[in-house]
Amino acid sequence: MLRRMDRWFESFAVGRKFYGELAPHRGSLIRIGLYSLLLALMGILRPWPIQWIFDGALAPQGEARFPFATVVWTGVVASILIALLQAGLTYVEGMSVARVSHQFTRQLRYRVFSHLAFLSPLFHAKHKSGDLMVRLMGDVPMVTSMMVESTVELSARTALVAGIVGVMLFLDPVLTLALFVTVPFVGVMSPAMALNSVVFPAPFGPRTASRSPRATSMSTPNRVR
Repeated sequence: MLRRMDRWFESFAVGRKFYGELAPHRGSLIRIGLYSLLLALMGILRPWPIQWIFDGALAPQGEARFPFATVVWTGVVASILIALLQAGLTYVEGMSVARVSHQFTRQLRYRVFSHLAFLSPLFHAKHKSGDLMVRLMGDVPMVTSMMVESTVELSARTALVAGIVGVMLFLDPVLTLALFVTVPFVGVMSPAMALNSVVFPAPFGPRTASRSPRATSMSTPNRVR
């Protein structure tokens, strides 16, 4: 856990050095953020038409307020519209992210190449040209992925989680708080349950041995003599 936090802080420190390169793309990033919010909204609204069909037609509580066919057709049309909007927003967001990533990569490569061009000949004599080209062509896309694509994906996931939690609190605050209480226990028990099985190599493929006392048998293939 501490190693992951150290890596996260290290990546954040590296990313701060390139925030200035994102300033020319501020408008595009704001539009991408709006697309991400709309996608999060579509993800939150996607289950509601199904609930509308179940509560209003398939399993109504009490007397149905609307005809069966009306409830089903409105739910189906709403589901299709949400799916189409989600697909369109995903396409537009992907194209916008690709365009910003391409421009950011070109801008960062130009900055690195300009820096290398003004270095002394002694620096180029000490370092191989192939290594410098690998840094220029390979490391720059990694920085772009961290600064643009990963940031957009993290923002979209955060907005979706925040929206889902908001809806859960609106529908049932007590149940939501009870769920939050159990999350730390699940996070602690999941690694322990993952360590419950040990996989080790065998002559005819891997076998899995369980530490659980309930495991009574372990199947292995018969050897061919």
